[in-house]
Amino acid sequence: MHPWTFGWDALVAIGTLSLALVTLGVGIAAVCGNKTAREALEVAQAELQASLLPLLESVPLEYGPHREATAPELIDYTTLGAREPNEWRYRDVVDVRGEADGVFVSVPIRNVGPGMALITGVRPQALSVPDVTWTLGECTRPLIPAGQYARLNFRLSGLREEAYAEVFYADTSGNQHARLRLYIKGERESETAPMGYFVRGTALYTDDGDLAFAISGNERVAAKQPSPIPTNPG
Repeated sequence: MHPWTFGWDALVAIGTLSLALVTLGVGIAAVCGNKTAREALEVAQAELQASLLPLLESVPLEYGPHREATAPELIDYTTLGAREPNEWRYRDVVDVRGEADGVFVSVPIRNVGPGMALITGVRPQALSVPDVTWTLGECTRPLIPAGQYARLNFRLSGLREEAYAEVFYADTSGNQHARLRLYIKGERESETAPMGYFVRGTALYTDDGDLAFAISGNERVAAKQPSPIPTNPG
């Protein structure tokens, strides 16, 4: 049969159908392309967010002559009601000062992640074993840049041989919430030596999680303690 036998109406109909099929194909390709683009964008955003992940950790003890070359930092206790205005301490020291009306405890932390850490609306908290309630404290910096240090300062009613400190943080967009727990142990070099305090374990949690997803040092850091103060990222 000659191709023109159908006449113009048939050819127009066939052409219209062909155009519709092409348009549908282009539409499907566009949808698939958009989906692929969206997925690629989501992956890129996730990778970017991960690249900005803050990671708070304890400050390792420094030994040897190079420690003396490390400039000590000024710890100001006046906001906690201390009688002494301030004192110098090395950045790796867990500073404990006993007074008649309480014990001042200052625990150093650092940001070892690539992103800036934002201390969230939940204030840092500390617990001296065998107490059953947490004591609120303060972080010396609301924002901790990558590679920088800060301190968690508390005023406790007393301090025995074990204590815990916790700080809640997120990235600067308010996402990727996490909680750092530190296990602090009192130790003596001899029976007559004064008690020194050291961070002997750290654990990382989601801000409201009960199971640590990373533990370093003494596993007692993840021991069950009274439930932390409810989180409030806002």
